[in-house]
Amino acid sequence: MTAPSFLERLKRARVVQVLAVYLGASWAVLQIADTLTEALSLPEWVSPVSIILPLVGLVIILATAWVQSLPSTTAAEEAGERPTDWELAPAAAVESLKRGRIPHLAWGRAVFGGVFALSMLLGGAGVYVVFTGGQSFIGSTEAGASDAAEGIAILPFNVSGVEDADFWGEGMVDLLSTNLDGMGCYRTIDARTVMARWRESVGDDASPDLRAALSAAGLTGARYAVIGSTVGIGTDLRLVAEVYDLSNGAEVGSGQVAGSQDDPMSLIDELSLETMRVLLSGGGGDLATTRNLADLTTASLPALRAYLEGERPLPKG
Repeated sequence: MTAPSFLERLKRARVVQVLAVYLGASWAVLQIADTLTEALSLPEWVSPVSIILPLVGLVIILATAWVQSLPSTTAAEEAGERPTDWELAPAAAVESLKRGRIPHLAWGRAVFGGVFALSMLLGGAGVYVVFTGGQSFIGSTEAGASDAAEGIAILPFNVSGVEDADFWGEGMVDLLSTNLDGMGCYRTIDARTVMARWRESVGDDASPDLRAALSAAGLTGARYAVIGSTVGIGTDLRLVAEVYDLSNGAEVGSGQVAGSQDDPMSLIDELSLETMRVLLSGGGGDLATTRNLADLTTASLPALRAYLEGERPLPKG
C-alpha cells in the first residue's frame, strides 16, 4: 500500500481548519487579556506574555493535529494503548514525563493546557497586583482615578540648572497644592499624601518616566495630575506644568512661565494661574465656558479665587 503524501497528510490533519479556529480563539484571548489589563490595572508584562503563550500553543496545536491524523494513533487509541482524543489521563501523562517522554498529544490535553496556562497568567498577575499595588516588572501600571473626580495631585517637579533643587522640586508640591486648593470645583491632594505615594511607587528615582509618575499620582485617588519641570537659565527660571487626566492618561494641556529667580513666589503664583486656566479650559467642569475663559485674564491669584467662588452655583434650598 502506497504511503500517503505530505499534502494528503496535511489534508487528513485538517491543518487549515485547525489553524483558522486557533487564530480566531487566540485573537479573542488577546482582546480579553488587553481589556482585563486596562480595567484591572494588571502589570504591563501581561500583554507580551499573552502574545507569547498563543505562539507556543500554536506549535502544540499543529503537532497535535498532525499526531491525531496518523493511522497509528487511531489504532493505538482504539486498542486502549493511548488516551482517546478528549481524554486527559493525567496519570499516564505524569508517567510519560517521569520517563523523559512527551505525553501523548491529544485534543483534550492541548485545550486543558491552554486554559491552565491562561488561568495561571491572569491569576498570577492578579496576585502580583494585590501584593505590589500595581507596579510591574517593565513599568508602572495605568494610573487610575477614584471617586474624588476633581482631585488634583501635584507631583515633584523635575529640576535642572537650579541650585535649590529641593525647593523647586518637592517644594512645588506644597506650594502649588496650597495655591490651587479650593479653586472652583477642584481640590488638591494633601502634599504629604502625594509624597508618601510618590516614595512608595517611585522610590529614589528623581526622574521617573511618564507612566511611573502618573501611576504614583493615581495612587493618591486624584482625577488630575500636574507634572512639572524647573529649568534654570542664567539668573532666570522657566517653569512648566503639564496637566494629565488620570482617567485615561491623556494630557489636558500645559502652561509655562518665565522670570527672574529673585522673585520665586510671583513665578509660582503665575504658574498656578496658568495651571488653573488649563484645568478650566481642558479639564471640563461647569466653569469652563467661553465667557468664563475670556474673563480669566487676571494676574492675581486671590482675584481668580474670588471670581471662581462667585461663579459657583448657590446651594439648593
